[in-house]
Amino acid sequence: MRRFAVVVAVLLLFSVIPVFGQQCGDGIVDPPEECDPPGNNDQCISGVCNSNCQCEAEKEVNFVLFDLAIGHNMLFSKVQDLLHIIKDMIIQLEFKTIEIQLTNFECAQQPVSFWIPSQFSPYGKLNEIDAMIQLLIDSLQRGLAVGNFGFPGPDLAGAGALLGEAETCITESEFREAFECKCLAYRQELLGLTDNSVTCTPCGVA
Repeated sequence: MRRFAVVVAVLLLFSVIPVFGQQCGDGIVDPPEECDPPGNNDQCISGVCNSNCQCEAEKEVNFVLFDLAIGHNMLFSKVQDLLHIIKDMIIQLEFKTIEIQLTNFECAQQPVSFWIPSQFSPYGKLNEIDAMIQLLIDSLQRGLAVGNFGFPGPDLAGAGALLGEAETCITESEFREAFECKCLAYRQELLGLTDNSVTCTPCGVA
């Protein structure tokens, strides 16, 4: 019985092999063929179908195209990263410029661009000043919560009240008054400096 099974298996094996051999070249693409018939063949990107009905250099071409696509995406990503870095550096430089100016000079000595909103002038820095003060307040709140700041008494509530008054002035289009309130919030309430050069005048009061 075992001998009969072996004979049957051998016969089946030899009966199958010619079938696979005959398939390549019959003009029909049967798996695992990639093309048929061999020779010049439009079914292959390379245009050449070898004697095993496989496209010559097909995989190499695909790999090259894949590498080019990946390389392009990586380059684009690096350019985006660089632009983000440059943008962040510019913002940090802007903030540092504002910080130094506000710290070293009284509110009355600030340039006009400091109290112009950016939507009215590309050089207006009122919005950036607001963002810087908000970031500072947030940092102080976090720092005071864990006791990391050694200098005494930034008045966060007082700074917040002045910022609120400044927002009222902005709605009334009184931008210089808004800046003066923000400047005092930064210099007096957060840094503890004395600045009598301006006052935070309530806006919109009849």
